[in-house]
Amino acid sequence: MYSGCFSASCCTSSYSPLRCIYVGGIGKHGQTPGKRLQGIKVVSNTGAPVGLGGAVIRWLLSNVLNSFCYIGGLWMLWDGEKKTLYDKILDNQVIQVPKGELMPIFPDGNPF
Repeated sequence: MYSGCFSASCCTSSYSPLRCIYVGGIGKHGQTPGKRLQGIKVVSNTGAPVGLGGAVIRWLLSNVLNSFCYIGGLWMLWDGEKKTLYDKILDNQVIQVPKGELMPIFPDGNPF
């Protein structure tokens, strides 16, 4: 049986609303509320949004990799491109959003 972050975030239903905000925000706009506040967003290697499927896979992969001593997120500390392991695997990138391009968290009121 798994323990730690993996079981807490993947196997319980208490995080369902947070998953919807994360997956919907990343998939449609490239930003969660936290990423919006930081002025960053996640895009595919072509610069397009990652889409709903890509956001789900990114979320699942980050949970699996981070369940092993947070290796997925810590990978960026020694990577030349400063990418997390799951972003390297999925060929995504996190970019700075110019201040004039900041959008409302969910412009149409719906994260999906």
